[in-house]
Amino acid sequence: MSKQVTLELPEEILGRAERLAVLTHREVTSVLVDALKVTIPPLEWTPAESPVASSLPDKEILTLCELRLPTEQKKRLERLLELQQERDLHEREHKELAALMEIYETKWLLQAEALAEAVRRGLREPLAL
Repeated sequence: MSKQVTLELPEEILGRAERLAVLTHREVTSVLVDALKVTIPPLEWTPAESPVASSLPDKEILTLCELRLPTEQKKRLERLLELQQERDLHEREHKELAALMEIYETKWLLQAEALAEAVRRGLREPLAL
């Protein structure tokens, strides 16, 4: 399901999207939608529904505090981000990058929630800035 939205974009951003659309033989709207998908993390749960929210034992909370991407996924994500700086990604690479970013963001949000819960329970000290 889609909804139509009207946006007022800076000329520079629209110009980049138009150039990318030409280079990848895609519509500008498709380029912008993909950019938003990568940029805005999926918030698939609310704190009350989260597996972290006060329902997990201390040991599992602490384990989630150390949550990381598996080494191979981390290396691939880093490589795709490097390639993105060097050139335009192929469609397959772009989709892979979007999927890895979603996994990374989901794990990051889980980790952040676990850290907050661990501090609330007194299992960890608050992180220093």
